[in-house]
Amino acid sequence: MLRRYLGPGMMNLMTSAAPWWLQPILWFFGLSGTESKAYEYLSTAYEKGTLVRVEAGTYLAQLYERRKEYGKSYETYSAILRQYPMRVALRAESLTPLWTEKRYGEIIEATKVTIEMFQSGQFALTKGDSAWMSSIVPSCAAAYSSKGDTSSAIEILEDFIAGREYRNIGKRRAHGNLCDLYLNRGDTTRAVWNLKEILKGELSEKDRERISGRVKELENLQTR
Repeated sequence: MLRRYLGPGMMNLMTSAAPWWLQPILWFFGLSGTESKAYEYLSTAYEKGTLVRVEAGTYLAQLYERRKEYGKSYETYSAILRQYPMRVALRAESLTPLWTEKRYGEIIEATKVTIEMFQSGQFALTKGDSAWMSSIVPSCAAAYSSKGDTSSAIEILEDFIAGREYRNIGKRRAHGNLCDLYLNRGDTTRAVWNLKEILKGELSEKDRERISGRVKELENLQTR
């Protein structure tokens, strides 16, 4: 029965966010909605549902974020994750309201909980969920960096790159962040090494040319 609330809730959430010029077209096809109706349907499905609780809660959190109610958004995400802790993709999404309010300490706390959970092997994660660690770890590092703790930012990224448990997870973003952090410290050698590690992976021709060009530029600076 509560699936009947989830569908209308999603429809109202999406159509109410459509640009003004698209509204008449949606209305013509019987697709129109409001944020208030989205909230009514989604909150009912979330509070009373079981099978649809994750989906309803996720969309409800997105609605709170749209309303700039960032505290309620993160609280809703957190409640879902207490019940479904293995949803790493949702853990990554839940950081958005924290970033908006620059709650760096809470970002560090949340991401470190996820990192420890992953490293412990406590949960049997899918390949898709595990892949989100390539976003979770750099987010933790970025929060440290935003607080001015560059050493901790570098340490957590280096641990990620070296960790055996992460061997099958993409590290392009981590290497890119390390490059920038080392350049800010004036360590061109380590910055270049991280760029060259990125070049070992699959890249578009445009990205490969851009990164190769940056490597040459930095190596020229080293020889001056």
